Amino acid sequence: MKFLPLNDNVIVQRKAPVTTTSGGIILQSSQEPDRGIVIATASDQVKVGDELLLDWNKSYKIDKENPDYISDAVCHSAVSIAEEIDAKAILGMTRSGYTGFRVSSFRPKSHIFIFTDNKPLLYAMNLIWGVKGFYYEGLEGTDRTIEDVIDIIKNKGLVCEGDVVINTASMPFYEKSKTNTIKISVIK
Repeated sequence: MKFLPLNDNVIVQRKAPVTTTSGGIILQSSQEPDRGIVIATASDQVKVGDELLLDWNKSYKIDKENPDYISDAVCHSAVSIAEEIDAKAILGMTRSGYTGFRVSSFRPKSHIFIFTDNKPLLYAMNLIWGVKGFYYEGLEGTDRTIEDVIDIIKNKGLVCEGDVVINTASMPFYEKSKTNTIKISVIK
């Protein structure tokens, strides 16, 4: 069985039906009926018959040469944890937009709520797949900020009591550095 990852697509040599866990699109050439392209999301598993060909979440490798590799790992871990515990949402604070962009790139099933005090960035955040951006300027420390953003989404009816959310943050908060922390919260 051969496959070639190509962004979010997989080229497969087929000897059995190809399926994806979230119903990804399967394209087949009429000239080569045993080959096709599977268009899969980042949370898909691609199977040929009963054989697992590719599991995007488990196959993601952090590029340690990338200067943002720690933030990448935290964002990927937040999405993986959200999938495992069926979290309602992933929340993040950002100044540059990187956290929203990166979490979105893993296509989580959970909602993505990103908070920023950068108004021009807020508009861009709302254009990213799955991201709902919110303006927030209360920068009083990590614990207080997490409480505030949870209150905001709770008051807007986006989460309910008992829902689980994943919070990503930068600690220490006053340094305003890259995302390096995950906190799991149950809505009260």
